[in-house]
Amino acid sequence: MKTVNRRFRIDPLALAIASTCGLSAQSKPSLAGNYAGVLAGALHLKLHIAAAPDGSLSGTMDSVDQGASGIPCADFQIDGNHLSFRVPAVNGTWRGTVSADGTALTGTWSQGAPMALNFARDVFVASEKPSVVDGVWLGTVQAGGRPLRAQIKVISFHISGKDPFSGRGSFANAARVLSSLAPLASSPAERQFRFG
Repeated sequence: MKTVNRRFRIDPLALAIASTCGLSAQSKPSLAGNYAGVLAGALHLKLHIAAAPDGSLSGTMDSVDQGASGIPCADFQIDGNHLSFRVPAVNGTWRGTVSADGTALTGTWSQGAPMALNFARDVFVASEKPSVVDGVWLGTVQAGGRPLRAQIKVISFHISGKDPFSGRGSFANAARVLSSLAPLASSPAERQFRFG
């Protein structure tokens, strides 16, 4: 049997082009989505980021404990894994970094004195076991002296393994309100309530 020795020459330019193509094919995770954070251990915030087809970012922020929602954010800047944006209505700025998988934003909030403010991606997960307020609630709301028919559908959820009623915010408050109302129908699927 005859042995054949072959030599291969690697062209540095071809290697550089191949590596660049490989790197550009690995895309970064989208930042679009909802994030939750706590400022100074007490103020629960929600950050909602949207990405346009051209890659530009926009968003709003909710201050859950203060009952403020849809506060416009501006000037989203992303450079590598560094992200910053402003919240003009409160003269605030957030600067920080994005985790490699896009699930965490670690940074600092400045509105006078800088404070740590980290966000984690807020993922909706349906609860395995429905709560006592889950279902469709039918009722009336008095508005301007006139009764209006209303329907509320309540679905339990949890975030990152937490009990939905242990959190703060509109869902937990709504659940407490609805659970305090005595159902007027015996069916858990259709309950009634009255406001006003």
